[in-house]
Amino acid sequence: MKMFVKFDKSTNTVLQGPQGAPGAGSGWYELWGLPLEPYQQPLYEYNEASNTVVQYGGAINTPESNYAHNRFDAYPTLAEQFDMLWHDINNGTLNVQGTFYETLQGVKNAHPKPESSDGD
Repeated sequence: MKMFVKFDKSTNTVLQGPQGAPGAGSGWYELWGLPLEPYQQPLYEYNEASNTVVQYGGAINTPESNYAHNRFDAYPTLAEQFDMLWHDINNGTLNVQGTFYETLQGVKNAHPKPESSDGD
């Protein structure tokens, strides 16, 4: 199946698409390219010889290289966190020895923040 994108050749930027047919107006080109790997950022380039836009793979931003993504996946659901908070308050353990704190601190320890990142 052919795919088309509206493309700005001066900035190598896809403005619309991909979609199965060219849209109205000018600047629509057939999109060529190989499938990307999971988490791979697409890059685009106009090919004058074929009058097409070629998609190729850029950097792969895997979850392993993204501590925030890893933390997000490792944290308990909000419902579970609220339940831990309730139990810690009810048990008088809403401190660094409580289940809520220890669980979230364990996730932070398992997926440490890189030195160059902002926030905690």
